Amino acid sequence: MKTQSQIAERVLTLARKQAEGAEVLFQESEESPVSFRANRLHSMETKFTTGVGLRIVKDGRIGFSCTTDLSKIRELVENAVESAKYGQKAAFAFPKKAEKVEVEILSSKVKAVKPETFIEAGEKTIAKLVKEVPEIQCEGRFVKSRIKIRLLNSNGFDKRLERTQSAYEIAGLVIGKDGLLWVGEDRVSRDLVLPGPKTAPKLAERVRLAREIVSLPGKPLPVLFSAEAMPNLWYALVMGVNGKSAQKGSSPLVGKTGERLLDERVTFTDDPTVDWGVASSPWDDEGVASQKTVLFDKGTFKGFLYDLQTAGLAGTKSTGSARRSFSSLPFPSASNLVIKPGKDRLADLLKGMREGVLIYSVIGGGQSNLLAGDFSLNIGLGYKIEKGKIAGRVKDVMVAGNVYALLKNNLLALSKETEWAGNIKTPAVLFRDVSIASGKK
Repeated sequence: MKTQSQIAERVLTLARKQAEGAEVLFQESEESPVSFRANRLHSMETKFTTGVGLRIVKDGRIGFSCTTDLSKIRELVENAVESAKYGQKAAFAFPKKAEKVEVEILSSKVKAVKPETFIEAGEKTIAKLVKEVPEIQCEGRFVKSRIKIRLLNSNGFDKRLERTQSAYEIAGLVIGKDGLLWVGEDRVSRDLVLPGPKTAPKLAERVRLAREIVSLPGKPLPVLFSAEAMPNLWYALVMGVNGKSAQKGSSPLVGKTGERLLDERVTFTDDPTVDWGVASSPWDDEGVASQKTVLFDKGTFKGFLYDLQTAGLAGTKSTGSARRSFSSLPFPSASNLVIKPGKDRLADLLKGMREGVLIYSVIGGGQSNLLAGDFSLNIGLGYKIEKGKIAGRVKDVMVAGNVYALLKNNLLALSKETEWAGNIKTPAVLFRDVSIASGKK
């Protein structure tokens, strides 16, 4: 029986006989989630997945196929060849090699951690939270994963990669006379992450501060988006800098390279070389060396993120931004996004607010044209600020506006402190005069 490594080589050999170029992505993954429901351990399991993806260039067009059945290699190649008849014209050449980039992505802590550690962390955090908020119903999820990749192509590129990831989410639901209240915390990293001793007290404090419901005046107000909530706005920029959006002409940034579009305090960088970043890697999923790419420098738009195909169509070079699994074609996407912090402490920003809103979470956004920068978001957890202090929770409230306009004309401050929220490292951001609509009269 052929080894999995031999299978990947066999796929490439067969594909090269029928196509001008070929690329094979072989992937093995292991995921071990532990979940909690209704304040108790619910389940734990381990999932294994093995698959191979084949991309070819035949008669100048791109073909693709994938499978998890490693006994059907010939069918895999035949399907890729057949799909090339209808594929997009190829505007790239497969890379021959990738420069060596040092970045920490394989954690011995994640590899060694046992389910018992997740169970203990979950039970301990939930018990503390229930002690302080007896009526709360908690859910939680802890997961570790390990992925092994081999990427090889007909131009001689042949690299192996192993990376880890861990994540957790603790969420609590309180049902009261004023409806539902969700509080929660989540983290993800290539290194081991677990809830700390401050997690339960922090969430309990948010529940306590939310017991008093207060109203808002019917006028625009300053709004402070926490580091937890701010990614919902940064995603508009993420969509705008995507090379695929530029290729389609749908990005509002097309033709604006070199223009100052945001406040000069905004510097926005894509960086797959951050140690332990959730999207970090020494090379992208096409084998192009990872690189730090400044997207907005002091408010000035610098350029788009490209994979090989979109770069070829744009007449430029890949930025090492290809993302994929074995079951998909590559596509350009951001990795770790890092926003330069400001000079003001978060506590000072709060103290300086005479009247405004602090947002920790939002709901929805599906009706917004986020690609154009427009957003309309219901506040999930937010508080009214009066004279620098939290006066109570706001409910049935929506904030709306345009991200580009806010970041250019309405930016008051960015906090000195930053936090990772998924793949985005961001400060809290304070805006002036944000449009607010309330369902309460």
